[in-house]
Amino acid sequence: MKSIYSSSADFYNKKTINSRDKFFQTYTTSDHTTKDLISIATDKLNSLAQPKILDIGTGNGFVLNEVAKNLNKRKKSELVGIDLSPEMVKRAKTYCADYNGIIILEADNFSIPFADNYFDVVTNKLSTNFSVSEVFRVLKKGGLFIFKEYGLLKGMGVIAETFKDRVNVIDPVIYLKKIRDHKPQNMMYSQFYFEKSYTKDEIRNILAMAPIIRDFNEKKDMKIIKSLFAEGNITITSDPFLIVVVK
Repeated sequence: MKSIYSSSADFYNKKTINSRDKFFQTYTTSDHTTKDLISIATDKLNSLAQPKILDIGTGNGFVLNEVAKNLNKRKKSELVGIDLSPEMVKRAKTYCADYNGIIILEADNFSIPFADNYFDVVTNKLSTNFSVSEVFRVLKKGGLFIFKEYGLLKGMGVIAETFKDRVNVIDPVIYLKKIRDHKPQNMMYSQFYFEKSYTKDEIRNILAMAPIIRDFNEKKDMKIIKSLFAEGNITITSDPFLIVVVK
């Protein structure tokens, strides 16, 4: 099987993760799509006697942590997160330590270490390196795959357009075609657009802690970004989408 790019795992070292955690301590957004993903997953799991969920590219385990908060505690559940970054795995284990039912593993999205038809729900928040075939393999018939990512603007509006030769953008249609090839029972695609105001420091921090622009050079690239805006904060168009699939 094809393996996901190790550069993503290498990028999320301890320094980057610390900066990321610090940033999100005060970050606010009107983007409701992550909450929607969690709500859809939790509703499905709460309808089952012994629910099992897999979160691929789990990062710090945020999705699983939020699902665990809202899961019916009387149920015998299995919540699993996988990530290729050893540092992210350590952070997720710490972040999710309050919930004994959460298991965090260092594993590859292209070679998921579970049997066929094992999970009731598979979630993916912003992990572009994954195998649709592997998702369908480990997902039970009638199970849900819930995927959040950003569209052609990569969540960064005019900045992504300015650096388009250095931004890895995957057209949502490509995901939809790959999913359709597996003949799901149902598939729903929802595209959203949000306007968000950032300070230049916030923009710099985001680009430094997320691999949006390849080979981001703070001094050189921020000079270009600052030239796009005359003064004050920067207003960016974010374009998240949500795909909900019934296998």
